Amino acid sequence: MSDDFVAEVTDRLIRYAAIDTQADETSATSPSSARQFTLLNLLVRELTAIGAAEVRLTDYGVVLATIPATAGHNAPVMGWLAHVDTAPGFAAEGVKPRVVPAWDGSAISFPYAPDLILTPEQSPYLAQSILLGLFPVVTVIPLVNPLPVPKKIAIFPAEILETTKS
Repeated sequence: MSDDFVAEVTDRLIRYAAIDTQADETSATSPSSARQFTLLNLLVRELTAIGAAEVRLTDYGVVLATIPATAGHNAPVMGWLAHVDTAPGFAAEGVKPRVVPAWDGSAISFPYAPDLILTPEQSPYLAQSILLGLFPVVTVIPLVNPLPVPKKIAIFPAEILETTKS
């Protein structure tokens, strides 16, 4: 992997993680908080910038986009799905993302907050960040663009899943 690609991926992860997307479990709307639109609008701009077509943001907080097929024949559609919100039980305001290269699963400390130490046991979301599902969708699109199949993208707040259950 090129240094430029690694830098882009790292910058994208930090940019996304710094945005407060905390869900509001008392809300009946989708998305459940207006602040989730900050990331959704950024995703619209970034998907447009990397060449996605039919990019739009619905009023219920779903970003939809298409990367057209490069083949002239009918090809199956490849789907990419991700969601944008942070679990309501975790404060997301003022987050200062930090990338720990080659993380070995041990405790993580923060230079700006010496008393803050995170471990996977205390913070189960540490090892399975929601953003690890979101940012690769946008980052990988230029890499898979040469594939001859059309690619459909849907990025949504998790509340959309709740509204479809009823």
